[in-house]
Amino acid sequence: MRVHPVTIVAVLAALLLHLKERTRRPFLIAAFVIYVLVLVATAVYFVPELLAFAKSADNSHVSADEWLQRGQRWQQWSRLRGSCMLAGFIILLLALLKNEKQTG
Repeated sequence: MRVHPVTIVAVLAALLLHLKERTRRPFLIAAFVIYVLVLVATAVYFVPELLAFAKSADNSHVSADEWLQRGQRWQQWSRLRGSCMLAGFIILLLALLKNEKQTG
């Protein structure tokens, strides 16, 4: 989770430094929004679920089948979260390729 705040700050800094560049701005805004949404999803779903799993020794009332379902759900959401992060990286690479002299 420590990498997320660093990524947000770096993308925000890039956005602020290139705010006047109309060709890069939409890409940087999109990447920033993606990273913020991923960070929110991490805080809202992944961290609480991880804490619940860490306390699983105390949760003897949770069946093995329920843990299996929760684990599978975790993997599905984690793949989606990873895909979103990859999309954010690709968008940042596209922003890097853009400059003011290019059109479209």
